[in-house]
Amino acid sequence: MREDKPGHIPENTSPPLQRLAIPTDAWLRATHAIETRFPTAIGPRIALRYFAGI
Repeated sequence: MREDKPGHIPENTSPPLQRLAIPTDAWLRATHAIETRFPTAIGPRIALRYFAGI
């Protein structure tokens, strides 16, 4: 992104998980197979169609 645009993240910004103090292994455990843990459709269109059974 260009520096003069909204949403620009400076290069010296630390990684999101580090800024949020979330250990990488905890994040991976929490998000691994999230589609099967919660009854919510997540993903690309083909995955949503599979979820919907069409």
